[in-house]
Amino acid sequence: MLQGVTMKLDITNKNVNPLFNRTEVSFEIRHDAETPSRASVIKEIASALKSDENLVVIEYIKQPFGKKMCYGRARVYKSEQDMKVEPKHLLERAAKSLGKKGEKAAEGQGEKPAEGS
Repeated sequence: MLQGVTMKLDITNKNVNPLFNRTEVSFEIRHDAETPSRASVIKEIASALKSDENLVVIEYIKQPFGKKMCYGRARVYKSEQDMKVEPKHLLERAAKSLGKKGEKAAEGQGEKPAEGS
């Protein structure tokens, strides 16, 4: 985001889900300028919940038209192993926004069989 632009994160709902070893949060963000990037939202959620940025997956972020606020839902896991229950496209989106292009996507793919056999 631009320097001098403020972004305030409020966690509106927090649910600990012991079955999946994760914390599910609903959040609201008030901002001065453009909609914050997924990467900046992940960093804010990770710092608010004292977690690693790599363990945060944003389900969605929505912004009502013309308002300087947005809301969404995210899940914070305890380990990378626990994240395997997440849909693949959400893991790819989280990795891409944090600058780890293709790292998460490569984990889910095995070796392809040879075509000429």
